[in-house]
Amino acid sequence: MPHCLSRLFFSFYLLTTITLLVCAQQQVVLGSTDPDIVYLPSLCNVSDTGCLSAWQIFIDFPSINGTPVIATTTTGPIPQTGNTVPQLFLTFRASALYLRTSPFSNATVNFSITADPSGVTITNQVNTTTNLIIADNLPESQTTTLAVTFLQGSSPTRFDVESITLNVTNSSATSSFLPTPSLPTSSFPPNPPPSSTSTVNSNTSQRTGIIVGATLGGVLGPLALSIAGFFVYRWWRRRRRRLQVDAGIYSMRQRTAGIR
Repeated sequence: MPHCLSRLFFSFYLLTTITLLVCAQQQVVLGSTDPDIVYLPSLCNVSDTGCLSAWQIFIDFPSINGTPVIATTTTGPIPQTGNTVPQLFLTFRASALYLRTSPFSNATVNFSITADPSGVTITNQVNTTTNLIIADNLPESQTTTLAVTFLQGSSPTRFDVESITLNVTNSSATSSFLPTPSLPTSSFPPNPPPSSTSTVNSNTSQRTGIIVGATLGGVLGPLALSIAGFFVYRWWRRRRRRLQVDAGIYSMRQRTAGIR
């Protein structure tokens, strides 16, 4: 009976740990024009007739859920901004990131996430017709930088951004999950290569969208659970041995009493 109870306790402990990790997460949605999202060249409102930029703002209708939303869009470099390749950047701390595109988005982009201070980078080319790009299993204890670069195709395409959603521990602590970028806007390179020598390839798969970065922080969660499981198992083993010893002593005393 004690053995069964110990196994039940062990299973309950692991289940509780996993549940707490999952339930502790909250979602923060950043609109496409949120000031924490850095656009290069600078974002230009379509209502401003005097502004020329590769990034424009438009009302996305119909959007992915049928409700009009403000989205940003680019069709690639333009001469008015020196043919600078359109990019967007976001520095954050979160366990997952979801970038939602519009139903009209069909461009291929270079999607890159880099964790600091570990310096691990994962880069994938993604077709934005999926409407949702997922960066999963990120190390929330580290500062992660998202960089998305428009890739010019043989035919005209567009890349639209509706929103970016972050999974965070505390949605009210804005400064914790949206830290100040380590580089000023002007320091970001305007034309990075499509891939980097520090790139770590990750497996991509289909869920509700393309999943990028499933290995960036994937070691941290299982490692924490393994450590917790190890200590609980040690406690369980010691307790079991103690019960066996106590049972042996009690049995010996019973036999001794019977002989007397």
